[in-house]
Amino acid sequence: MFRSLLGVAAFIVGSTAFAADAVTVKIRKIAAGDMVQVTSVESMETVSKLTANGKTEEKTEKTGLKVKFTEEVLTLDKDGKKPATARRSYEKAEATKGDAAATAISLVGKPIDIALDKDGKYTFTQDGKPVGPDALDILVKDFAKKGNNRDEVVFPKTPVKPGDSWPIEIEKAAADLAGEGATIDFKKSTATGKLVKTYEQGGKTFGVIEVTMDLVVTELKSGQTIPLKAGSNIKIEVVLDGCIDGTESTGKSNVKFNGKFDVDLPGLEMTLKLTGTNTGEKKQIVK
Repeated sequence: MFRSLLGVAAFIVGSTAFAADAVTVKIRKIAAGDMVQVTSVESMETVSKLTANGKTEEKTEKTGLKVKFTEEVLTLDKDGKKPATARRSYEKAEATKGDAAATAISLVGKPIDIALDKDGKYTFTQDGKPVGPDALDILVKDFAKKGNNRDEVVFPKTPVKPGDSWPIEIEKAAADLAGEGATIDFKKSTATGKLVKTYEQGGKTFGVIEVTMDLVVTELKSGQTIPLKAGSNIKIEVVLDGCIDGTESTGKSNVKFNGKFDVDLPGLEMTLKLTGTNTGEKKQIVK
C-alpha cells in the first residue's frame, strides 16, 4: 500500500559536514545508460478484529518482501521521462508470510528484459519468455510508478535552509494510496516536508529530509465500498538521506506506515490496523 512512496528515495548517508546556506533540492533526471543497484526490505502487519452476533474474532497477518537488483536504463520513451527499454538482474527476491520460511520469487537468475509496448504498458520477459505470476505482480507495481514525477511532489519548490518546513500537495503525494482503494478527505489531511540538515560528500550536496503525512480516510474500496467511522486514518513518516543537488541517484530511505480503520456498518463492529516499514537503498553505478 505504501510501496509507491519508495520512489521518492534517492539518498545515502555520508560525512557530517554542515551547510547552513539555502539549497535548491533537485532530483537527478533519468537518462539512457543509467545504472543503479537497489535493495529494499518491506514488512507489513494487518490486525483485524470483527464482532458480529455477539462473537468476536481477531486475526493477524504478516507479510514481507526482500529484493536486491541492478537496473540499467537502455532507452527512454518519447517524452524522456521513463524507460522505454530496461534490464534488471536480481540477486535476491524472496517473500514471507506469517512465520513460514521465506519463499523465493522467480526473479533471480537470468536478466529480465523490460519494454514499453505501443499501448504504454510494460512487458517483462526472462530468457525470451514472460515472467511468472509472482514476479509479474512485483514488476507491474514497481514500473507503474515510472515517469509519474510523484517523487518531486514531496520536495520544496523554492530554496530552503536546514530547519525549514514546507507544505506538500496532498492530492498528488497520496494519489497512489487513493488509487489502491482508500478514499481520502484531502481537505482534512496534511502533508509536510522538512530539511533537517545538509552536508558535503564527494563534492556533492547531500541532505536529510523528513516527510510526514496524516491522512483522513472515509472509505475503503475492495469490490464494494466500506464506509468508515470518524477517526479512521493513515500516518506515514519518511526519512530520506542523500544527494539533493541533482547530480546523483544515490541514497537511503526509511518509511513507517500506520493505519487504523473502524468500519461503519449496522450491526457490525470491525477494526482494521495496518503497520508497516520499508528500508531502501539506491546506489548509482558509474560505468
